[in-house]
Amino acid sequence: MDRDLDVLVLKAQRNLPTPLVAACGRVPLGKCLCGRAAAAGQVQFADRIDERHDIGYEGMTPHGHYCVPMRLSGRTVGVLTLYVPTGFVRAARLEQCLVGVANALAAVVARKQAEETRK
Repeated sequence: MDRDLDVLVLKAQRNLPTPLVAACGRVPLGKCLCGRAAAAGQVQFADRIDERHDIGYEGMTPHGHYCVPMRLSGRTVGVLTLYVPTGFVRAARLEQCLVGVANALAAVVARKQAEETRK
């Protein structure tokens, strides 16, 4: 998360199509599900592309997703996004697991930021 610009910047991804990486490489806070998760500090879930998907591109594959804020000490440092098939049913246990992973990643981000500051 780039706090100076109020934007999420894609730093890591796996197997995302090039058009998606281009379209979602920089997401303003409050925009689309990822930006909403970051701004609110709460998990956002969609079982399909809906009105909250502000960002799209030609040929986008139908999908749903979880956007989980990576939180540390009451602040959001990033968002973990998991794409799911259209019609996926929200699962509490999976969501709890994703929140745990996101919080662990937040600690890693904070440690790396501290290391960079020391350098």
